[in-house]
Amino acid sequence: MQYLYPAVVAAVSFAFAALVLRQYVHRRRPQQAVWALSLFLSGVGAVAFILSTVWLSLAWFRVYYLTGALLMAALLGQGSLYMALPRRVAGGLLWALVALGAVGAYVIFRAPADLQALRQVAATGAGAGVHVLDLGPGLAVLILMNTYGTVGVFGVALWSAWRVLRRRSPGRLLLGNALIAGGTLINAAAGTMARVLQGSGAFWVTLAAGTVVLFAGFLAMPGSALAQRPDVAREGSGRPRRDAARRPGDEVGSP
Repeated sequence: MQYLYPAVVAAVSFAFAALVLRQYVHRRRPQQAVWALSLFLSGVGAVAFILSTVWLSLAWFRVYYLTGALLMAALLGQGSLYMALPRRVAGGLLWALVALGAVGAYVIFRAPADLQALRQVAATGAGAGVHVLDLGPGLAVLILMNTYGTVGVFGVALWSAWRVLRRRSPGRLLLGNALIAGGTLINAAAGTMARVLQGSGAFWVTLAAGTVVLFAGFLAMPGSALAQRPDVAREGSGRPRRDAARRPGDEVGSP
């Protein structure tokens, strides 16, 4: 049971990433590519955490920290910013994020590691292992990137919800944005709990809940589950169905 919640995070993240990647294949929107990468890294991070505690592997633990703790949230926020900002501005921010991520990766793979702390995490099956790596001042990079991601997703979700209300768009759009904003806050709370409630197991429970809520927000968006290309989706009359061309990245504040 101790790996149940990391496994839930991995399964939901990979399924989420596959759906968003499928949309990217059809729509070629940059935010969908960045989101798919972010969600894939979330799944990799959860799997790496499980492997690090099963095998007591500091190498896998560093992979978990790189993908789950450093990159996932920042890239998720970056994808959201592609919807709210001009593409050139968002692209510039992405390159800055890549540079900062490289610094963070260096910090993670050069940080001193405590195998005994990892053994304790493995024995209890709880917590995020915040004391396994001594990041020192480099911790500021993780905090900055996670803050960037949280503000990006939450801020754009609120902005999109306001546009939905102003345009009197379908209620599912408002529900989807509300769930996305809520899931983002839950995931942000998981990071706080990792340090405040160490060893309580609250981190993975909370992260699993936030990931599920985010996925629910995606599924609530009109058109999120459509598999057809827009030009081949049909109504019973045989005419192209207009709403089949919609995707979450289109209705929710797409410039």
